[in-house]
Amino acid sequence: MNTILVPKTNFDQAWAGELLEEVFLPDSKVLIFHFSESHEFDFISFDYEEDIIRPFLTYGIKKNHIVVINPYLEESERIQYLLEKDFDVVCFVGNDPYEVGLYLEDYGIKERISNYEGTLLWVGEVGYLACETFGEGYPGLGLLDQIEIDLNYRHEEDHLHRVIHLLEMGASEVVLIPEEGGLIALSHYYDIFGQAMIVTEKELDMLYQMYESCF
Repeated sequence: MNTILVPKTNFDQAWAGELLEEVFLPDSKVLIFHFSESHEFDFISFDYEEDIIRPFLTYGIKKNHIVVINPYLEESERIQYLLEKDFDVVCFVGNDPYEVGLYLEDYGIKERISNYEGTLLWVGEVGYLACETFGEGYPGLGLLDQIEIDLNYRHEEDHLHRVIHLLEMGASEVVLIPEEGGLIALSHYYDIFGQAMIVTEKELDMLYQMYESCF
């Protein structure tokens, strides 16, 4: 299984393309779960092709090989049916890992996703669900073994506070994934790309200074 985390749908740009073109092949089949901000999401009024499908088209994947679903409008049987199909990539798009975690449990597909043999792509803060735990100790899927991350990282108070807290609590390192950055993991091994970076306890003094400059 490949696990890929990116904060935005801009992963078809040059900073990511050199690596991901080896993952997203022209003959790939893609299933996309799009979790909107509202359960009342209406595909008719949303240009999902521009925001969600476009990156895959850039990698040469045919449009008829991409299935985008709104999880709130799909029956459980339909979801189970789709997951039995031979999709090379299953993608989750959204910013609420708690919501998606509950969805996977409610629909009885958490174990299936955890053991998926293809590529799992997480776009947005939903990527925290791939960790062992997230938030206040909420259980994730454990796809990123002992990796601490900060998604959509910016040099701002809330992000710096979180990174400092993780390092002070004993994290050996924290992966910072900004808007033009990503992480790809295979089993216990991972690599970063784009502007993503790794900070350790050695960078705490620098992080303290950056945090203080926010006030």
